[in-house]
Amino acid sequence: MSREYYYFAASLPLLEFDSKPFMNLETFLSECERLLDRQDFLLIKNVLREASLEDSKNTFVNAWHLFEKRFTNEMVYFRAARWHQDPNEHMKGERAFDPHLAEIIQQAIKNTDLLAAEKMIDKVRWSFLDELLAGHYFDIEMIIGYALKLKILERYQLFSSDIGLQRFQQYQHISLPEEIQA
Repeated sequence: MSREYYYFAASLPLLEFDSKPFMNLETFLSECERLLDRQDFLLIKNVLREASLEDSKNTFVNAWHLFEKRFTNEMVYFRAARWHQDPNEHMKGERAFDPHLAEIIQQAIKNTDLLAAEKMIDKVRWSFLDELLAGHYFDIEMIIGYALKLKILERYQLFSSDIGLQRFQQYQHISLPEEIQA
């Protein structure tokens, strides 16, 4: 049975997609280390590091891991096809076709605005987390979901920083094969 973290969970500010987070991931993890059971804290760190969690005893973590694996494989499939490569060489496991994910990925790939395409993809992740979090209010699953959402938001903060702008400008100047530019 999952531990309940009433005070900590209730004290966390609301996160909304496309908004600036009220705290960074480092501060959040510091609070987790201070307020959570050691095993729960380590679980959150492993989830955020995307460590191999296939055999986790936590069903929330297993569902997230499976979703991420399927979503990533679906992106690999479409990107490899676009670059005329064999997707099986890059996938982790087998492809589990999901028409909804395939449609979102196709739309994102066609989008010429790279940031908008990334947001389309991350909104799917965010929505999946919302589904997983239904009924979780003060438990470790809620805190894991919060950490994953905070990670998504913090990534967008990097895009708006000077470092993010420099990287974006570098990627704009990469020339693509002619068949991809079309």
